[in-house]
Amino acid sequence: MDILDQPLSPVTEEHVLVIALAWWEGRRLWFNGAVLLSGIAGIVLPPFNLFSDNRFILLEIAVWAILVNLAYCAGYMLEALAYQYQLNWLRLGKLRWVLFKIGTGLVSFATFSFANLWYIRGY
Repeated sequence: MDILDQPLSPVTEEHVLVIALAWWEGRRLWFNGAVLLSGIAGIVLPPFNLFSDNRFILLEIAVWAILVNLAYCAGYMLEALAYQYQLNWLRLGKLRWVLFKIGTGLVSFATFSFANLWYIRGY
């Protein structure tokens, strides 16, 4: 078992928060990859014209990427808040993979839906 996959054990506040941050940041690339693939799938699977009348598509994609990565920080922030307010009963260290999978799935679905509905159907 990797040290980052171990549940939180309150040694020091700094130790716990560094482990939580390292765990979440170590998986950010996988998260971004999943979101990227879902966005590409939302654009490529149905008929889509990348050069449609939408001149701001690259700006919108960049803003979406920033917002999604800010939302990714919620996992780490949730652990930091739970530790700060001594909510050790939440056992977030054991739930990291669950939170990661649920969050990645929801954001990937939202990205696919956004690409599919907004750009293809014009909503």
